[in-house]
This record gives sequence, C-alpha cells and structure tokens, in this order.
Amino acid sequence: MRSAEKAAFAREVGVEALMDQAGAGIARAVTKFFPGLRTCIVFAGKGHNAGDALVAAQCLRRGGWRIEIRLAFQENDCSELMRKKLDALRGTAAATTPEWTDQVHHDPGVTILELPAYLADSLTTSEDAIAAKTYPGSASSIVVLDGLLGVGAKPPLREPVRAACRQINQLRQKRSAYVFAVDLPTGLDGDSGKADRDCVIADFTVTVGFAKPGLVADGALDFVGRLEVVPLPDLAAEDQSKELIATPYSLAPLLPRRRFSAYKNQFADLVPTKINLAALASLPGQKDLSAPRS
Repeated sequence: MRSAEKAAFAREVGVEALMDQAGAGIARAVTKFFPGLRTCIVFAGKGHNAGDALVAAQCLRRGGWRIEIRLAFQENDCSELMRKKLDALRGTAAATTPEWTDQVHHDPGVTILELPAYLADSLTTSEDAIAAKTYPGSASSIVVLDGLLGVGAKPPLREPVRAACRQINQLRQKRSAYVFAVDLPTGLDGDSGKADRDCVIADFTVTVGFAKPGLVADGALDFVGRLEVVPLPDLAAEDQSKELIATPYSLAPLLPRRRFSAYKNQFADLVPTKINLAALASLPGQKDLSAPRS
C-alpha cells in the first residue's frame, strides 16, 4: 500500500485528492447496503484513515444522515489534514463569522466527542439507556465507521485505540449496529491477517485501492465480514499479483450473458468417470443416507 501511495505521489497526485476519492467511495459503499437515512457513528484516529472516514461521513451528511464523531485522541494531536476534514464536516471550514459575535455556525446534525482516557471497557446500564434514547428506532438504524487505524499499524493494540475498539464491538453486540471498517478492521494485520484479541469485528470492510493480503487470510474471515473494494485509478498496486479475488466484477468476463429461456443442462459438460460404489458406501454417513425408510 505504501509503495502504491509513493508511486501516486511521484506522479504528483495529492494526498488530499486520494483521501477525497477514497471517502466518497466509502460513502457509496455504505449507501449501497443502507440506502435509507440513518445515524453514522465514526470512530476516528488521528491519521489518514480517520480522514477517509470523515470524508465519507461528510458525504453521508449531505445525504441527510445524522453524524456523530468519536475522537480517540485529542483534536490537537491529530494530523493537519485530518483536522481539516473534521472542520469541513463540522461546518467551520467555510463558515463566515459576523463581526458582532465570535460564534461560529455549526451543523446541528454533527456531534463531535473526544473519548476520555478512562473510557470504560463496557457500557454501563445508564450509558446503554442513554444510547437507546439517543438512537431511537430499529437496531439497524446505527452504522459505525471504524476509522481508527490504517494499514500502517500492526497489532498489538494500545490505548486509547484498544478501548475504542471494544466500544465498537459493544455497539455491534448490544445495539446491533452495523460496522464498516475503513480499509481494514482496526487490530488486523493487513499482511498476515493475524488479529488482536480486541480487533474490531466488521460486518463490511471497505478497502481502498485493492484488497490487502491479510483481508483474505483464513483467520481474518470473522473480522472482515463482507469485502468491498473502492477502486482508485491513481492507487494501483505496482507489483500486480497473479492471484485473483473472486468477486462479481472479476468473474463477470468469464461468464457470458445467457438467454432468459436457457436451462442449466445446456451449459454443463459431464465428464464420464468410473465411480467406486463400494468406496462410496464405506464413507461415514452413507449407510444412514441409503437406509430404507421404516
């Protein structure tokens, strides 16, 4: 991923331009599965991964969604570009302040919270009651964006990110929130697929540019969920692998369009083979399957 970014920067492709493209693609992926208006809770770190999530949140806000940002770090500790995207979402980037007041107009549909360092490992009864009051409606009305860490981070997790990951998983478990991981679930190694014990459990992983090897590792299945790729023409992998991930888009050229009246037996090729019936009968469960009904 880093080599692809360096190649893009060498072609004078700006970091912010890539972030805007990635964020817009992530928002499209979210609305693809949840076209109705909902509440989006963004867990944001302090780097570019958080910036991607904030751009996506801004796109969702333009579509009428309610947005809540939960910062894992103090705002002053975040990168300059991440703070710029936060200001744009907040509505202060282009806001005009009247001369007679120092108050800046904020978007009432956007709430920004800083997670305290002493964040509890589990939601208390009172916090759970507040959550139920704050997010009324069906359980599926909450969508969570995991924008804590990107591909550059490796397990093990450290505070306060670990506590934020636990809160994401609790929202998924207790409030039935749907979790979208930005690029990869926080706590997952993008190369090996090894996961921290508090790795975010995502229902959807929206990865940018191309799928990272760790996302398709066997051990990552329960953390990645459904995998969606946001293609970015300016962010293509330099070392094109011969491996191909089976998706509708990658398999479509192999499957020609068929007539609506076609039958499956018109396309299947049967290869005659010798079958050892005695060997099949010796397999576990075969006797039960072939036993006569009483």
